[in-house]
Amino acid sequence: PATIQTLENSIVGYLITAGVDVCGLTGTTTPTVGPQAYASWTFTSPQACTGTSTNFTIEIDRGNTFVNSGGAVVPSTQIILNSPYAWTFNRIVGLLPGAGTYQAVSSISSSAMMQN
Repeated sequence: PATIQTLENSIVGYLITAGVDVCGLTGTTTPTVGPQAYASWTFTSPQACTGTSTNFTIEIDRGNTFVNSGGAVVPSTQIILNSPYAWTFNRIVGLLPGAGTYQAVSSISSSAMMQN
């Protein structure tokens, strides 16, 4: 839907202005259907992020709910950002005697939820 595309455009614009590498997302990316087929969409960057083999994703789920402090079920929207991050420490750890190995790439996720 156009409202979801507008929301993705706003998120991408904000992240780019903040200096976040969104790995080629433009705010006009065509989404795929997310985990809730009737109310969720996933926007995936067209390319893997630098130093990783993983893409940046934005998931918008409009079909979520939560229970408020009064016990009522509240319809909500959840936005989940997944950004791969390539650690530079992994490149030098092998040079240290007796050093172990470390994961070279981690996914940094952030989630926000708000009442519809």
